[in-house]
Formats: sequence, C-alpha cells, structure tokens
Amino acid sequence: MPDLSELDAYLAEGARLIRRAEECTSRLHQDGACEGHRLMAEATHVAMQRVYRPIEARRGPSAADLMPVPVTPPPQETRRWWPVVRRDVLRCIPLCIAFVMVTAANSADLQQPPGREGEAARIEAMVNKAAALVEARGKAAFSEFRKRDSEWRFDDVYLFVLDLNGRILLNVEFPQREGTNQLKEKDADGKLFHEDFIEVVRADGSGWVDYMFPKPGQRYPSEKWSYVRATTIDGMPGLIGAGFYTD
Repeated sequence: MPDLSELDAYLAEGARLIRRAEECTSRLHQDGACEGHRLMAEATHVAMQRVYRPIEARRGPSAADLMPVPVTPPPQETRRWWPVVRRDVLRCIPLCIAFVMVTAANSADLQQPPGREGEAARIEAMVNKAAALVEARGKAAFSEFRKRDSEWRFDDVYLFVLDLNGRILLNVEFPQREGTNQLKEKDADGKLFHEDFIEVVRADGSGWVDYMFPKPGQRYPSEKWSYVRATTIDGMPGLIGAGFYTD
C-alpha cells in the first residue's frame, strides 16, 4: 500500500490548483472577460472541488481506518482508498486542461492592447531597451529617460520605474510621485493597477496592463495601456514600463 505521504502530496497539489482556479475566476469577473470564459472557469472550479473533497474526507478524521492494523487486515480493505484516488486523479486531468485553456485564452485577450499594433510594438521595444540600460547602469540611467523629445520621452509616452513593493523610483512626467509607495492606489474604476504591474512581471516577466490615468498636464484620467517588464535596478528587483493613451 502507498504511504499516506503520497496521498498528502496529491491533496496539496489539488488544493493549490483549486486556489488558482478561484483566483482566475475572480480575476475574470473583475476584468470583464466574456461570459463564456467566466462560465467555463466557474464550472472548472466547482468540478475540481467536487473531486477534491471526497479524497480530503477519506484522508481526514478516518485516516486511521484507512490503515488497518496489520494483524487483522481485511483483504478487501487493504487498498480501499487507493483505487479511488487513482480514479479521481485521472478525472482531474481534463479539468486541469480546461482550466489551463481558459487561463491562456483569457490572458491572450487581456494582455494585448486593442489595435494600434505599431504603437504597441514601438513601446515594447523602447521598454526592453530601457530595461537593459537600467540593468547595466542602475539609477544613473534615469537622467537619460527624463530628456524631452528623446527616444525615451515623446508625445504622451514616458517611462516609469517601480520596485516590487510598489515604491515609485521614477516617473518622468509626474516626478512628485517618486519616492512614494502607491501599491494600494486605485484608478477611477477601482483597479489596483500597480499590483497588476507587479503580478504581470512576477508571473510572465512582461506584459500589458490597462487602467485609467491622467495624461501629462491633465487632472482627469484617460484610458491607458502600459507595457511593463521585470528588471534589476542596482541589484534590486523591480519593473520598468511605458504606455499610450487610447483617446
């Protein structure tokens, strides 16, 4: 009979997948994903819970009953729970595949700005180049990024840099924000966009985030898409980004 530690490993992985499914379902609702994606994610989450709970119950208070004393082990009981676990693990496979497909499809929809491929490609190239410069020169590169009408600052496009705690190290057009921690700042729609920046670079290394933010010189927010990328600033992990306004 397999050691119960092996069953515990299956349970731990199942719990992790269920938490991830719950987070994905919540995120789909928050970001306004299409109804099909939301319903599929919800169904996957519920199905995974239905598979997990019977296994957890068998491992819980009745664990001793599942491991009879060797002196009098009923033959039919010696492998009572293991076939069930094997069948339930197999049932998890299509559920996990469905979950991954939903996540991938939704990420493809959410992490790319609508249209304007040329402008998006230009910003991606600029941010990637700036990230390499910061990794090589650290904060000494910031003075280059502040120069007007340069490759780093033009029209309404400018660079910003954060550490992974939400502290703003550089904001070319809003320098008064530098040195402040804006991790919990919400945009006009209630989105914690700095948290989204950090989540994207931690999960994927780089990506796009949409949010509401004022244009330089204006008070009222406009829709903005920013590309952010993980980088290292003087040995400290952080991110660098830039974006464009859609109006």
